[in-house]
Amino acid sequence: KVWFPTAATPIDYNDVIDNIRKTCARYDIFAVAYDPRFFGVTAEMLEAEGLPMVEFPQTRQRLEPAALHTFNQIVHGVIAHDGDRVLREHVGNARAKQSDRGFKLEKPKPDQHIDAAVALTMAVFVLSEAKGEHERARQVRAQTAAEMEDPELKEIMQQIKKEEGTA
Repeated sequence: KVWFPTAATPIDYNDVIDNIRKTCARYDIFAVAYDPRFFGVTAEMLEAEGLPMVEFPQTRQRLEPAALHTFNQIVHGVIAHDGDRVLREHVGNARAKQSDRGFKLEKPKPDQHIDAAVALTMAVFVLSEAKGEHERARQVRAQTAAEMEDPELKEIMQQIKKEEGTA
């Protein structure tokens, strides 16, 4: 679920908490990734209830490899989505800006949301890291480094740069 706060109607965190609880009760949820800067205290409370909360700081060091890894998973058909309108819109709004760690997702305009795209990258990366925990995390980091050298991904990144006029 994606919330759309405004100045007049901020996010109701009780609604967020209830949604997390209900989703975890309904499905076999492996992890709920959260940024401790914005959700730390609430996540600790939910973790104390037994919910699978996983800290994921939204820093360049975490988000850039996660974005590249998720992009690779999509391009190679490892993951797909069900056509959800909001996810499609947010992924469509997101722009990739290449960096030394992969690339970061940016909003082209302040009013174009990309929150669901960022949440997707967090979820995909947390799941990838957790498959085999420490060993898999090392493999994911190595794979991310290798992905930066993948000719197909390089070509796609060049195309993105051309479309943005940065190539």
